[in-house]
Amino acid sequence: MPVVRMSNTFIDNGDARFEEMLEEVKDGMYLIGSRGGQVNTGEGIFQFNAEKGYLIRNGELAELVRDVSLSGKTLEILNHVALVGNDLKMTAGRCGKAGQLVPVSDGSPHLSISKALVGGA
Repeated sequence: MPVVRMSNTFIDNGDARFEEMLEEVKDGMYLIGSRGGQVNTGEGIFQFNAEKGYLIRNGELAELVRDVSLSGKTLEILNHVALVGNDLKMTAGRCGKAGQLVPVSDGSPHLSISKALVGGA
């Protein structure tokens, strides 16, 4: 049976270098990769687990943070994108839903988001 899902999603390159983005953030969090997540497409609410995360202090990467995740409303997060990096990378993966695995791809350059809900241990 067909299942509604999102696939082959990416954000195109911007102009910012990663180092410039760190300096601009000053204090915040840097999330890397994805360990899966979920989206309520009807309400536009999502939650994704990062592979790892680091605190950013004074524009530099600091200590590692465990079990970190990002959640929120899709359109609100997109409205809070402050900088878009110039380092787009695409990745291949699989979307598991309703007992099905479907090949998908996604990608993005580094993004600086001015306001987001991040949790972790």
